[in-house]
Amino acid sequence: MSQENVEIVRRYFEAVERVLAAYGQGSLSFADSLRAGEVPPEYADALRYWHPNIEWKSALIGITTRGYEDTLHGVDQLLDAAQDYRVNPEVTDLGDSQVLAVMRLAMKGKASDIDVNATIFSIVTVEDGLIIRMDEYLERAEALEAAGLSE
Repeated sequence: MSQENVEIVRRYFEAVERVLAAYGQGSLSFADSLRAGEVPPEYADALRYWHPNIEWKSALIGITTRGYEDTLHGVDQLLDAAQDYRVNPEVTDLGDSQVLAVMRLAMKGKASDIDVNATIFSIVTVEDGLIIRMDEYLERAEALEAAGLSE
């Protein structure tokens, strides 16, 4: 099951890359497109990996979201601040239902035009083949400790 979870998370982040390429090309935000029932195929592809009760704790914007609409609104907040956003994840099995996604982010601020590079360590929990939780940390040791592991 662990390798299956790694594959789910890997495929999810591949879908996220397609979302990032398409984001902003439509007239609706991510959350608004869901409410309007006009979800572009790239968005729908990423959403199919989410559990309906998904929780996301973002290390970059300091929010915790719950459920599709709240999480999509949080994604909009993050993406609206950047004119270019890239995620380059490395995915590792942590056993049971958890996967570590080390994301090397590259973005350019919309207002500041400043390039930002960051590494985020996300503990991704998979339940019944869907991502139910993503907890992000700025330090690897902190992420592993949260998962009940150590370096």
